[in-house]
Amino acid sequence: MADTLEEQILIPSDAGALKGVLYAPSETPLGSVLFCNPLFEERKSSQRVMVECARALCDAGLMVLRFDYRGCGDSTGDFKDFNATHWLADIRSAAKVLRERSGDAALTLLGLRLGANLAVGSALEGLNPKALILWEPIAEGNAYIEHELRRKVLREMVTFGTGRSSRQSSADLLAAGNSVDLDGYELTADLASSIRKLSLSEDLTSIDAPLVLTNITHGDEPSRDLAPIRALLTREKQFELIREQPFWNRIGLTEPTDLIQKTVSWIKNYK
Repeated sequence: MADTLEEQILIPSDAGALKGVLYAPSETPLGSVLFCNPLFEERKSSQRVMVECARALCDAGLMVLRFDYRGCGDSTGDFKDFNATHWLADIRSAAKVLRERSGDAALTLLGLRLGANLAVGSALEGLNPKALILWEPIAEGNAYIEHELRRKVLREMVTFGTGRSSRQSSADLLAAGNSVDLDGYELTADLASSIRKLSLSEDLTSIDAPLVLTNITHGDEPSRDLAPIRALLTREKQFELIREQPFWNRIGLTEPTDLIQKTVSWIKNYK
């Protein structure tokens, strides 16, 4: 690794301090990159890849900030108390610190899964990034919640030999204003509602900044949920099919070298 500095920092927010790691190149940064994390178990599974990508970007001369939203990871607060609106505020707080530390270098937002949708939401709220890199964003929030509820049943079957709940019973709990446990994460009705409102197809049409939307898949064709999004992208909104393992939902180690190398190249072009 080049002569760079990795520094743990605290990011002021209206909910207390957010924990972050700043990756600073030895020279004046060519640009800056803010990571927007995924949620639930996807954050844990993707941690190593995000660190490797941050270091690769820093080696390329970019200042990078990874951080935990309020209620997540090492930041203050309880997960159950927050929703997407709070995490959009955290992205703004992190971006402010990154701009101050980088000398206001051109900012790129890099988001994975639900973090990609939060990056888009931040751009729509006026954060004004130079560009966005979206790693396997969520096409529709409702489908994402339904998928997580099905995964809950499958995990229970693997762990206990039978599903202790059904997708429908969990959906009914949320509809009644109750919470559902997702492998230690309390999915509240409020959070589920804020996620269900996400619609990538609608949001992207309002984005002015250039972006790259990456569909990370085993196959040679776009995945069923993201294929319709491709037709909506204009010349400055690029769709890239990346043949890599879905590292955000795997227990074992993966090496998405191609994804990281291309991400570095895309962001350097936007500096």
